[in-house]
Amino acid sequence: MKPVGTRISIPAWSRLLSVGNPIIDGEHRAFLEQVGRVVVLLDQGDASRIRAALAEVVENLKAHFESEERIFGATAYPAAAPHVMEHRVLYHMAYSLVESAGGSDELDYLRLSVRYLAQLMVEHLVETDMGYKPYLGGEG
Repeated sequence: MKPVGTRISIPAWSRLLSVGNPIIDGEHRAFLEQVGRVVVLLDQGDASRIRAALAEVVENLKAHFESEERIFGATAYPAAAPHVMEHRVLYHMAYSLVESAGGSDELDYLRLSVRYLAQLMVEHLVETDMGYKPYLGGEG
């Protein structure tokens, strides 16, 4: 039985999550799918594969943030500077979380790490990324 508070909920991709740019939308969709695969690994219980998959998530996250910043940086998006700052904070948090999980074979610890990383990123997508949608010229 999983400890209280370790349930991981990853939303399925939908048009409601679209920012209207096919590159960013593709990266967001890939992130959700990638975290979903990590959740499957958690259920399988292979700590070394989980740690490797988490490291890959963070590597892809950094590349995504850079891509997203290039795209919205070419627009009149007025919140670009604070958005970039949020990316830096989120990347640091994700990197630190994965680094601390790197030496752990404890599945509950890894599960909580994935849960908090997923919550942070889904919240960022839904609350922050939607802010630049009107500046991309797409309706999603």
